[in-house]
Parts: sequence; C-alpha cells; structure tokens
Amino acid sequence: VEGYLGSSVITQDSMLQPVKMNGVVLGVLENRKFTPVLADARGSLFHSHESSLEGLTVYGEKKGEWKNPYASVLEYAAQGYDADLQAYRMEQRDYDPKLKRFMTPDPLFLESGENCLESPLECSLYGYAAGNPVSFVDPEGGFAVNPWTISAGISFVSWAYHEVASSRVTGDAIQPTTSPIDFFAGAVGARLGSVAYNKAGEYQFSSYQNLAEKLDVSSSGKAAIFYSGGPSARGAAESYVNGSSLTRTTLEMTQGGKFLESKGLFNSGLITKTQASTIWDRVSERFAEQASGSVRVFMTEKGLENSQSIFQRTELPALLKNSNVDGIIGSIVK
Repeated sequence: VEGYLGSSVITQDSMLQPVKMNGVVLGVLENRKFTPVLADARGSLFHSHESSLEGLTVYGEKKGEWKNPYASVLEYAAQGYDADLQAYRMEQRDYDPKLKRFMTPDPLFLESGENCLESPLECSLYGYAAGNPVSFVDPEGGFAVNPWTISAGISFVSWAYHEVASSRVTGDAIQPTTSPIDFFAGAVGARLGSVAYNKAGEYQFSSYQNLAEKLDVSSSGKAAIFYSGGPSARGAAESYVNGSSLTRTTLEMTQGGKFLESKGLFNSGLITKTQASTIWDRVSERFAEQASGSVRVFMTEKGLENSQSIFQRTELPALLKNSNVDGIIGSIVK
C-alpha cells in the first residue's frame, strides 16, 4: 500500500523522497539514506550507464526488462510512476505513456479557447509535450518545455554527483573526501551545474514570459477588484469578493492567477525575484486592461504611499488608459 505526500511516497516500511536541485535529478532519499542516481537532461533515469532510452521510450513507455526500484518517485521526466494507475504523476495531471496522452484536459486551454489560436500545437487538450517528446517534456502537466536547452551540464552533473556522492552521502551529512579526482569531479560538476542552472533559469523565464500573455486573467463579466498594501489589503479584497452578492474577482481568483500563484515564482530558485516581478507585472497589467465598469481597490496607508507597489506602478496606469472602466473606487484598510 502506497500513500503520496507531495512528491514523496510512503509505504508501510519506508518513505521515498526525490532529491532535485533546481529541477536537476540527483537521487533518492529512502528513510533518510541518500542514493545518487543517473538521469538524462529529460529527467529520465538511465537504464544502463549509457542511456535512459534502453529502458523507456521517448514517451516514457517501458521497454524490455526495465526495473527501477525508485519508479514511484523518479522515473520519467523527473516524475514518479503510479503502478496502480499505470501513469506518471505530472503534478497537475496524470500522464498515460501507453496512450501517449494526459488523462485529464489541459486547464489552461480548457478555460481559454483563444490560446489555441496562438499555440495550435499545444492546443490538444490531452496531448503530451506538444506532440514532440523528442524535443520537449511536460513534467508539470501545464505546458511543454525544452530540456535540451539546459543539457550542457546536466548529464555531467548527474554523473559527478553519482561518482562523488556514492557511498559518502547519508540523509544527515555529506562525508568529506580528500581524493583529488573526487575534488576535480566535484569542482567541474559544480561549474557545469552553475552553467546548466543559469540556462535553465533563462529558459524558464522566457517560458513564463510567453505564458503571461496567454493565461486567462480576464474578469469575464465580473467586477475586477484590486488591492495594494500586503496581506491585510489582499484579505480585505478577498473578503469583499466572497461576501458580495455580485460577481467579483481579484487577479489571484482568476484561472490564470491561480495557476501562476501555484508556481511560487518568487521562491522557484531558477528565476530571480526581479524576473518573477516582471512576469507578475505583465499578468497584473493584462488583468487591468481587461477590466470593465467600476472597479474597486483596497489599500492600506502604506500601500497608498508606496509609488512602487504593483498597483500604482502597473495596474493603475492600465486602468486609467482602459476606456471600458467607468470609475475607480478606493477603500482604505487599517
């Protein structure tokens, strides 16, 4: 019997946890004991020392005598395999490698049909990796990404960790080593890892910039509600929405806003906080551009005085330019 807690798997005898660093697969913690593993740039475990494709097809279907003791937490595209469902758990959705498709529709395209016009290759509601798993993966079940743009150091990093960390790493500490070969492998691995992580960050930032133009953040006939001044202002705005008999919404309550907030961009590790702010700025601007009628903004005194808040810097200018907005009603929150 298996139970799932986030990306971890709990059985009667053990707890397995995948170990990743900025999306790069490093190994598995089993009852706090670390075991390094080898993975390709796709995040799929190597069947042999040479290749992952000897055990898995590019779609993740098993070939021959493919046996992986850690399949439940790490196997294909840095995700685990659910033997009961015979599917990979890709965060938002489950993916069936035999059918080569997701088991539930893509929420982004399901809610926003106009996105199909902009990205017809990704428009298949159940399709995987834009129909091209050789070049793309979709580990989150949201949109296809190209892992090969960051592959310059990933395979070597996995190898270096496997060689250097093997037999020296426990769940509590990394044991020191004086071997010059180990030191060299670790140093070069760290340098290539840094290059790979930078490339990964660049690509992720570019991907989210593109996504910011497609996410459904329209109020769709609902009155748009804004806030400025931190958690208290947001709480007041959401309480107003939830307590109103009229249909209203904040940005974070839209389909696209919920999706983007779930990504935790400010703590992703791959993109900078400035880049995360850039993405949220654009999504906030689009929310204001699509507002109509009278809108309301909840502000604390601090938010009112802060000319660099996202509302004053981005949303307010967009509202003032929006000819469909009749008026802006302000409410001060203590």
